[in-house]
Order: sequence, then structure tokens, then C-alpha cells
Amino acid sequence: MSYVYINLRADTEQDAMNAAIAAAELPEHQRFVLLAPDENGDLQWQLASEQHAFFPSGPRIISPGAYDEDGEEIEAPEIDTRFHAILAVRPSMEAAVRQALQDVGLLHSVEMDADVGFEVMGASK
Repeated sequence: MSYVYINLRADTEQDAMNAAIAAAELPEHQRFVLLAPDENGDLQWQLASEQHAFFPSGPRIISPGAYDEDGEEIEAPEIDTRFHAILAVRPSMEAAVRQALQDVGLLHSVEMDADVGFEVMGASK
């Protein structure tokens, strides 16, 4: 089975959850559900279904920093502390998922390597 990978980024995990809630409230033909209630009714990431897989990955290292031969830090690593995740969807769903993200106003181009095309930016409420 093949998947299309969409890299997501939001200022905080709560911003990403707000985006997921908004996407789930779109009209049925555009709706995409990434959150589901747990046994206590709290929303949790729905990590997998027959149509998708969701991989929260936390902060990302932008540059690894520099260290001398003794392991002493010469230059600190640059870390992007925002919430990151990878969303894998079936190719047949890609256009609808990207449209859903765009419709909630959270889809923006990212200038990164070739396999990263979009990001979700959290909406402050």
C-alpha cells in the first residue's frame, strides 16, 4: 500500500489540535478526522485508520551544532521547538486532505527539501 506524506507544523500541539478540530467540522465530503475521544472523553490523536497514519514527532533539529574532540559544545544546535507531525494518507485522499487543511486557513507553503510541501500553522484563539 502506498501513502503520500504531508509534513505538518504548528506553533504548539494545542494549535495542531485546533486545526484538526476545524478540519473535522468541514462538510462531510471534505471532513478529515485526526482526533477521537478516549475512554474519559478527552480528545486524543487518532494515530491510524485504514486511510491514514499520523506520526507526532516533537521538536526537530535544524542544525546539529558543533563539538570539539572532547565533546564540548562549540556551537549550540538549532532546534525548532514547535509541534511537528507527519500525516500519511492514501494517494486518493491527498487532494481532499490538502483542501481541508487549506479550507480551515492553516495550509502554507514551506521552503524546505523536496518531500516537504506544506505546513499547518496553528491558529491562535
